[in-house]
Amino acid sequence: NIINERQKNIVQYENIYAHHHFTQSNYRKDLEYFNLKSTKDGKIMWRNRLKSFVYLCCNKEPKEPSEPQTRINGCLCFGGEKVDAMPYYLGEIKRLNNHADKEFQSIVAKKTSCEHKSSVKNDDKIRWDQVYTHFLPEEFNAALGYLETDGMSENGFVEFKTRAAKQSALNCNLTGKANWVTTKAAPDPRDLIWDNILIPEPSTRRRKTIVQLLLLIVMCFWSVLTSILSGETISTQKYLPALLITIIIAVLPFLFQFLGVMVIRFKSMSEVDKFVFTWCSAFRILNLMIILLTG
Repeated sequence: NIINERQKNIVQYENIYAHHHFTQSNYRKDLEYFNLKSTKDGKIMWRNRLKSFVYLCCNKEPKEPSEPQTRINGCLCFGGEKVDAMPYYLGEIKRLNNHADKEFQSIVAKKTSCEHKSSVKNDDKIRWDQVYTHFLPEEFNAALGYLETDGMSENGFVEFKTRAAKQSALNCNLTGKANWVTTKAAPDPRDLIWDNILIPEPSTRRRKTIVQLLLLIVMCFWSVLTSILSGETISTQKYLPALLITIIIAVLPFLFQFLGVMVIRFKSMSEVDKFVFTWCSAFRILNLMIILLTG
């Protein structure tokens, strides 16, 4: 770990520097005592008398402390090479700082590249010449070259201990970039469709858009279907047209549920139920309007 190694070198450098500064300060004081003869009034100061007496009697000048040494590439106290400790640790700190800067730049570059890929991937724009690819399994799209897979899921669940923490996560921009990480309250685990969890959200939105466009086209031709069912060949049986339309209306919820789960690939049954309710209501209202207008 670069950070831990750098921190160890910083601690070693600070300890050696502090000890060396302390010994140098003591040396300067001792040298001052050794060279001290008298004060301005010709008398030795009382607080310096003892050290001055020792140095003068022994006639021994204080020894200047040597530069602190450290052993590198050795085992315990054997082998290796002795070098000046402070320049060595300072050089190691600078080297590790450069290494950490390079690692940071590589992380930023990867994050920028990932954000670019994600922004392209999260684009809801539909390429109509490749509409069929939105309904193929992810493995087929990857094999055809329409999908770049990295083996990671775009969805995740986080459990909070307090409601305040949950609300903060829901309302805060977690990354500093809009739509880079979107958060919303997770549904009940029993409501989840686990087979659809790994489907990317942009893919679900594009599929939903395409399916809804197709359903709108079907609604435009609904009157044609009802007119066919009310034709002369079938209208001889008075109950048959109404029975056929009733059967079709009764089958629609199952069809819409199939579209929501297997085609659009919603991630929760609540979303599927909302989709089924919306379109069943739309078709029933349309059928009622056609009945009222055609008599």
